[in-house]
Amino acid sequence: MTSPVLTEGVIMTGLETLSHGGEEAITLFMEMSKQLHEAGAKDALQDWVTIAAPALPEKERNDVLVMLMCSHLVLGRQTQARIGSGASASTLH
Repeated sequence: MTSPVLTEGVIMTGLETLSHGGEEAITLFMEMSKQLHEAGAKDALQDWVTIAAPALPEKERNDVLVMLMCSHLVLGRQTQARIGSGASASTLH
């Protein structure tokens, strides 16, 4: 997989799309974040979020935050369930 590059052109085009809001803006924000994460480009992801999040209109920024919180909370419950079931299984043997 090739690493996405945050060139000035990509950023400017992305910021324009983000500033218009709507589902397309949310999708762009999340997809670019996902691609950067999957490429292991932690610094580029940090740069993207720093530049792109403020460009989203408030409603879309809040929608993204809610999606991220829901994902985080679900993962937390899954982790706790695995820890809990692992502890229960080990005490039974």
